[in-house]
Amino acid sequence: MNTVEIQHLIDALDWCGIKYLIVVPATGLEAVFRHFEARGHCVYATREEEAVAIATGLTLGGEKAVVIMAQAGVGNALNAVFTLADSYRVHFPILVCFRGREDPNLVQRISAAQTHVVLEALECAEISWKSASSRAEFMNLLERRQRWIKCEL
Repeated sequence: MNTVEIQHLIDALDWCGIKYLIVVPATGLEAVFRHFEARGHCVYATREEEAVAIATGLTLGGEKAVVIMAQAGVGNALNAVFTLADSYRVHFPILVCFRGREDPNLVQRISAAQTHVVLEALECAEISWKSASSRAEFMNLLERRQRWIKCEL
């Protein structure tokens, strides 16, 4: 994502009232992390299932949280989503960031291709941060209680 797209993402998160960003650190989103760090609301997790557990707890406590993860972490998160968040009907969005189909890393390209299949089965929505209207689109996805949302990194 370029700086304009990153700013659209930050604006959408703020506009939708997201208070906590739960993330397993990945390159390309440092500006988003810093934005939430400045408010003391960026929580770094060591694994994706830990991020899901933290977001579940925050949501149960009445806070608005979002989990942001790289596509490679989707498989790690599934068990926690199914057995914790989904089982107890605790809703928060999970934004899955893809590096793109042209990634020079063969492992990432293969992982991305397989993860797309998994996310389709989970009825994942897609969003682009290219325009300022993405803010309203993101709000619409949250109002529809969309769990899985993917975007290009």
